[in-house]
Amino acid sequence: KTTNYRLNQWTKSDRLMMDDFNADNAKIDAALKAVVDGTMQFITGSYVGDGTEDRVIDLGVVPKLAIVFGTYSTDSGMISLLTQEACCHIANIADVSTNSFALEGSTLHVKNSKYQNRANTTIRYVLIV
Repeated sequence: KTTNYRLNQWTKSDRLMMDDFNADNAKIDAALKAVVDGTMQFITGSYVGDGTEDRVIDLGVVPKLAIVFGTYSTDSGMISLLTQEACCHIANIADVSTNSFALEGSTLHVKNSKYQNRANTTIRYVLIV
């Protein structure tokens, strides 16, 4: 389970269960309602990769949650969920390290990964503040 929202996390050997997805969707639904009620805000943005292994992107706010995603080719992409405490890749078509992103205050760190910062590739994010 994730630290903050107790969402399910799986390993490759786990059997995925519909009840787990439904429970997670209920939690996400409640969080989205908080947005509609005005107690939470979404901010979207992106960065274009420059090909370096380590990079810091200033987000301008301190998010509670960041969703980072990108497509590198027709058969390669990723999506990651990040909090101030942890990062997990939830979908990973390419072989990417689970520690290649970190959310630290108002910055997104790309760590030891030319792949997450591939030159001329747009990586998008959604921030929840």
